[in-house]
Amino acid sequence: MGENLSLAKSVLDEVLETLKQTYAGRISGDEMRDLTTRVQFSRNSLIQNEKKIWLRTKVGREIIGDFGAASGKLLDVLMGSQKSNEIESNFFVEVDAALREVESQAKRLNEETRRRGMVVT
Repeated sequence: MGENLSLAKSVLDEVLETLKQTYAGRISGDEMRDLTTRVQFSRNSLIQNEKKIWLRTKVGREIIGDFGAASGKLLDVLMGSQKSNEIESNFFVEVDAALREVESQAKRLNEETRRRGMVVT
């Protein structure tokens, strides 16, 4: 479980680095801030929940696996678009779709943590 979580975090770190190094001059500052902020929020969800015991359960392993897959897909989209000098018209559509999936997994992780953190008295 820990290696999957570390892998997902490292993929998101690589996404942030790719955005900053490759796309810094190619997209506007507002778009860059939006993308990096969204990736950072998703990464923070992993960091905030990495010590949770419930991640060792079947549901936890599934969420972390899905999170890693979505992060990998986002990185693949960025790496695929990195090769051409011109940003294609569908670049933002593809990146947004992949990033929405990552955000969806972050929301799922946070929601499950919240649900498991509720105390019934």
